[in-house]
Amino acid sequence: MGFSFFAPHHLAIIFGILGNFISFMVYLSPLPTFWRIIKKKSADGFHSIPYSVALFSAMLYLYYAFLKDSNRTMLITINSFGCVVETTYLIIYMIYATKQAKIHTGWLLILFNGVVYVLIILFTMLLCNAKQRLAAVGWICGAFSLCVFAAPLSIMVCLIHLQISATCISCVRSVLLLKLSYLSTPISIPN
Repeated sequence: MGFSFFAPHHLAIIFGILGNFISFMVYLSPLPTFWRIIKKKSADGFHSIPYSVALFSAMLYLYYAFLKDSNRTMLITINSFGCVVETTYLIIYMIYATKQAKIHTGWLLILFNGVVYVLIILFTMLLCNAKQRLAAVGWICGAFSLCVFAAPLSIMVCLIHLQISATCISCVRSVLLLKLSYLSTPISIPN
């Protein structure tokens, strides 16, 4: 029996490293936005929802990691980094946001990162045994991971309110036409 590069343990490490690298890049992707906020000294036109949801998700994954018996180092490192980065983004946002946006963000943080987070911990501790708790928190983490990717769609609402929806519709149309071209026989559709 020799060394197998594709053994389950090795694959878990490889995918863990790839996942951490991708997560690292995702956490740093808003840097240009926040650099722009700092330079303009204004958060007008930006929303805190994606960053507060990402912070909440990283906090949930930390809770999940601490529930695990093994293979938790990568989860702890990347989500600790995510908590620091997202908190930094939210602090910068709160410094330069309007009073109304600060109030909205404050309530959002109190609701999700305070109340809901504590309720999840309490309910999973009180209502689940260790194995059920790990599974329940894993499912909750999965659901909120989807929310992290859906949260930037709140920006689409802002775009529609700013009457730039034609660009979005054109983009969707182009994607649909591209998909159509792969699924059907070649047709000529003018842009």
